[in-house]
Amino acid sequence: MSNHFLQRQDLSLLYKLNSVLEERRLLKPNEHIFISISGGQDSLSLFLLLHRLSSNWNWKLSIIHCDHKWHSNSVFQAKHISRLALRMNITYYHAISTKNVKTEEKARKWRYELMRRISIFHGYTGILTGHTASDRIESFFLHLTRGTGLNGFHSLSWKRKLNNILTINFCSKSQFCCHFKFICFQEYKQKIQLPKANHNLSIIRPFLSITRTQTTKLIQQWNLYLWLDTSNNSNQIKRNRIRHQLLPYLRHNLNPQIDSLLNNWIEIVHSESIYLENIVEYILFKIFANKQIFPEYETLIIQLLLTLPLTLQRHVLKRFLYINIQRHITFDQIEQIRLSYGINKLFSQKYDKKNFQMNPKFERFSLIHLSGDNYIQINKDVVRFCKNATFSTTTK
Repeated sequence: MSNHFLQRQDLSLLYKLNSVLEERRLLKPNEHIFISISGGQDSLSLFLLLHRLSSNWNWKLSIIHCDHKWHSNSVFQAKHISRLALRMNITYYHAISTKNVKTEEKARKWRYELMRRISIFHGYTGILTGHTASDRIESFFLHLTRGTGLNGFHSLSWKRKLNNILTINFCSKSQFCCHFKFICFQEYKQKIQLPKANHNLSIIRPFLSITRTQTTKLIQQWNLYLWLDTSNNSNQIKRNRIRHQLLPYLRHNLNPQIDSLLNNWIEIVHSESIYLENIVEYILFKIFANKQIFPEYETLIIQLLLTLPLTLQRHVLKRFLYINIQRHITFDQIEQIRLSYGINKLFSQKYDKKNFQMNPKFERFSLIHLSGDNYIQINKDVVRFCKNATFSTTTK
């Protein structure tokens, strides 16, 4: 395989990948890395390029293929990948979903949980996926149509701690083995505790500056066979409508270079969003704790909030609420809270008042329902998170 690469004149992607890994410090020499392969041109190109670079970086490579059984030829696709791994003497894992995983989000969580657990058991230091600049642009439009903040625009980042990604939990050893068919089965015949999670384990996406067109040309140059995923042609899937209808329309009618422009913009937003997140974390570190005054509630001091620019107020509130309820809330809810603190007029008329009620015992307090038993209590001094709407009506 190495000689096959060296005979090719066009090694630009190989050099580009090596530069990205060095400049962004995505990987280090002597690492044991785990590559997720779907069988498509993107992940296969990534694997073959990394295999070519592995001797220079002294990496040990392993691959995994996750079969969701979404199409009839998935068995043949898996066999094709396993033969490739055998021919190249690469450790290969094959995961089969024994339940019908209907949505892309659930399938992704299932894959990440499997890869995380394999990595913990076998000492992998990084999990690599073949997401490209094209995937990044499609994800951008998906998040845009759902309504998102800056975080949604850079959901596909170069490197992301896996422990920060929401993954599914397996309730029992038997359930884990059921989802984990053909992987580490012998280890679970006895009662074995999962090792402590590797907090340095990350999802790494080194192809985010490379387009799907480039990987397709690469596969064609190498004359490699691909088992195509027929679900990628179905316009019943929103991502496919973006890929096959929206983006071609934009290229033809607006700008042929729209992909490059969007990818550059997403990268700029990604960098600025990380900077903004760091500022928000620092602010919360400073104002999060007035626990000596209000020991039983998580609080934000309104006087300090009002000193912040509007953008930072919104981001601080969003992060504060996510820490407490572990779910993202809507822009309208953030605005309800922001417009409520420090003023007698609790909401402007354009916001829905259904989830709002006054505490009859102490009118300076307002209560905003977020979800379930999660509430925000506001007076002239603080914004408090509370459960079950049970709170004291006295203030200092």
